[in-house]
Amino acid sequence: MAITIVALITESDQAIIWNAESVYYVLFTGVLASALCFTVWFILLSVIDMVTATISTLLVPVFGLLFGWLILNEPLTANILIGTALIVIGISIANIYKKSPSR
Repeated sequence: MAITIVALITESDQAIIWNAESVYYVLFTGVLASALCFTVWFILLSVIDMVTATISTLLVPVFGLLFGWLILNEPLTANILIGTALIVIGISIANIYKKSPSR
């Protein structure tokens, strides 16, 4: 509800174009992609522990940047690459620390 209010305030000058393509995209991302992601998430939780699965969700922005670069030809700047490296390093450290036998 809050997102709808903010969208109406900030995007009020944009016309909504309702056609088959826009409805397809809304249904695809809202229904099919979400259902697929939740199904994979619950399968993943049945295979590995929740802490490891939750830590792996931190890779979502990394994959978003990667697919944006591959599919949409978005630029990868030095700051983006440094940030991506820091995310991967942080996840690696969290997994190594979690698996340490002394803890």
